[in-house]
This record gives sequence, structure tokens and C-alpha cells, in this order.
Amino acid sequence: MIIKTNTLLIINNNKIYIYRPGHANDHVALLHRGAGGMFTGDNVLGVGTSVFRDLYEYMNSLNKMKDAAVKDNVVQLYTSHGPLVNNGIDKFTEYIKHRETRIAQVQQTVMNGPKDGLNCYEITKLIYVDTPSHLIPPASRNTMLVVLKLEKDGVLRRGKEDTSKDPMTGIQWVISKAKY
Repeated sequence: MIIKTNTLLIINNNKIYIYRPGHANDHVALLHRGAGGMFTGDNVLGVGTSVFRDLYEYMNSLNKMKDAAVKDNVVQLYTSHGPLVNNGIDKFTEYIKHRETRIAQVQQTVMNGPKDGLNCYEITKLIYVDTPSHLIPPASRNTMLVVLKLEKDGVLRRGKEDTSKDPMTGIQWVISKAKY
């Protein structure tokens, strides 16, 4: 059975909405209508923040999950990792704000960078100034997810590409003229 975003299932007379993707491309989160709770899976954790494969889809899912939580007065989030979260809507707000802050940092860094652009590794080094150098490569993965989201949003575009290099260093990202 293929389940699509915002699918309504009725199980034992209980309405359950399913949202996806997020942490993984086939991720689900369950909203038990009228019960004040949501099973967030790995989209929202009891401690820390989640990893994801597609920031564009992850942000869409977080916003849809938060909207549903507000509409259904969700108080508790049942996460896959960590403790029960008793302030569900606040936790969604925290997650969304955290990602939006990083998105804005990447966008601002590229805007203030050279006209021919910056690669993910360079962007990461400029943002994570207090991060030890051995952690810059893994942090660059997160930066790549942000630039790919900004590309989907039409904010960034690919500039010069060197296909002989790793995508982290071989693609220069520039501001899209269509947006600015």
C-alpha cells in the first residue's frame, strides 16, 4: 500500500493522519486526532535535533506537522528517541527556527561572498568559525542540504562546476538573479 502525504486512515473508529517525509524519504508521523498526541518518529526527537536527507521536504513536513498540532491541540510528542515531549507546539517552533536560522546564514554567506560563488566547504568554514577543522567536512554535508533547499526555492543556483571534484568543493553556489 502506498500512503501519500496527509492521508487519513480510520482504524477502530480513530482518525489518524499520516505525514511524510522528513528524517528519511519514506518517513511517517502519526497524528491521533482528538487525543492530544502525535507520534513524530525521527522528525522530532526528545533531545537534540534530527538528521534528514532532504531539507526542503523536511521543512515542509515540520510545518505541516506543526499546523496539524496547532489545529488539533497536540500537547505531547511521542518521539523515536528521547523522552516524551510535553510542549509539542513549542518543540516544532524550536526545530523550525533552528533550521530557518541556518538557512538564513547560508544565504547571507553566499550573498556576501565573491561574485563567482562559494562551494559548500567554503560556506561551512565561514559559518562554523568556532568548529574544529576535522568537523568541517561532516558539517559541509548539512550545508549541502541547505544549498539544495535554497536551489529548489530559487534563491541559489549553481555557478561554475568542476565535475572532477567532490560536490562539496566542485560546485560554486551563487545567488539566483531571478530572486534578487
